[in-house]
Amino acid sequence: MRQSTVRVNLSGKTAVITGGGRGIGKTIAEYFADAGAAVVVAARSAEEIANTAQAIISQGGEAFAVKADVTVNGSVEALFREAEKRYGGVDIVVVNAGGSTLINNLEACEPEAWKNIIDGNLLSVFYTARAAIPCLKKRGGGKIIVTGSGAGFHVIKKASAYSCAKAGLHAIVKTLAEELVSDNISVNEIIPGPVNTGLFHAAQKAGDTYDPDGEWFKEPCEVAQLALYLTSFPDNGPSGQTFSLRRRPLF
Repeated sequence: MRQSTVRVNLSGKTAVITGGGRGIGKTIAEYFADAGAAVVVAARSAEEIANTAQAIISQGGEAFAVKADVTVNGSVEALFREAEKRYGGVDIVVVNAGGSTLINNLEACEPEAWKNIIDGNLLSVFYTARAAIPCLKKRGGGKIIVTGSGAGFHVIKKASAYSCAKAGLHAIVKTLAEELVSDNISVNEIIPGPVNTGLFHAAQKAGDTYDPDGEWFKEPCEVAQLALYLTSFPDNGPSGQTFSLRRRPLF
């Protein structure tokens, strides 16, 4: 487990991380655990999250794997019940599950496939935030960190569903920041840009060769350090903000 250059003390905190079985989510889970947090790792693949949890435990950290499908409301609610039962509460939520390899013009998209991407990247954020908020309120505050995309600001050709979902995700972040300001719950979005993950390479294989000149092609650990840095702020700190690791303007 690679150690972060960002030093944050999360001892006594519990973090729930969706999409924690691989890539960015797995690395965020490892970094949070290294900072002292008890980490609840969630994803649809029981094997992947078990591997993440075991990797953390083998390094002396605290982790618990919960199989959950973030596109199913009941599954997400069960995830947070398990987190509270195991650790007594939740302080930090990283809404990271998502992704897309569907590359086609809108006219040629199959409706069900288009809807599946909306479900996985937008409806899942609604379900996760809705289930997380009561847990955070019980703690008197907390943090929600959402993994967004530059596609929510600059549409990607042949990725209409993904772009629409990520634009909606950005709107959810802004809305929640306003709604939760008096509850000491901060809600922020991180924009990784291109990252060396299996999902990125799968998208390229499917025909998405979008690779702007001069862009920073980074490793998951560099995104994890940004997520960890955001946990260092007070719960009543920055909220409704977008933190980007791209080398190009978002706006």
